Amino acid sequence: MSGESPTLLAIDTATEQAGVGVLADGRVTALSWHAGRNHTVMLMSSVHQAMTLAGIVPNDLDGVVVSLGPGTFTGLRVGMATAKGFVLGAGLPLIGVPTLHAAALPWLGGDAEVTAVVHAGRGRLVWGTYAGDAIDPQEIAPACNGTPEELIAALGTRESAQVVTGEVDGTVALALLGLGVQVPAAPLRVRRPEALLTVGAARYAIGAFDDAALLEPFYLSR
Repeated sequence: MSGESPTLLAIDTATEQAGVGVLADGRVTALSWHAGRNHTVMLMSSVHQAMTLAGIVPNDLDGVVVSLGPGTFTGLRVGMATAKGFVLGAGLPLIGVPTLHAAALPWLGGDAEVTAVVHAGRGRLVWGTYAGDAIDPQEIAPACNGTPEELIAALGTRESAQVVTGEVDGTVALALLGLGVQVPAAPLRVRRPEALLTVGAARYAIGAFDDAALLEPFYLSR
């Protein structure tokens, strides 16, 4: 579909929090839900619903954006396979966006460092810290796979202003607030497809595409 902005589909099944979104004519249509471990149950119907609400069909797409991970093994595989199914047959560009970047994006651009968190399963978390521009942020610290206690301890040693967002439960949030860390309200911490579409549109504009045949999900072990 031609126009001032590309028409993009975003797919995020990196964790139990799933989402799809469509950018068309500069407007965003997005759906998010708790998928648990059943990503395949609602994914394609949600893609169809988002496209219908946006008033487009698959042939209108200019590209697809997909969450790369870290995240769960099955969730990431489902999202990647679905995204590749759209692009390989139609010859569309594919853009992969790190899951932690997408989670951090709404809170970037201020003075604080932003730590984004996703569940890694079996009580473990994965987190990474960013600062600066929302589209091309600076990675302050490499992503870590650890326990909630290790996350709290790591953030407690930092002297600069901190924001923590993403998949943080109430107990961890309270502990971080006690350390002076800013933790947005739970509904505002949810990772949204709009973030993928924002990064995807910026990369589409400069032709920064990934090789669909080679792109693979990113897993972070201990």
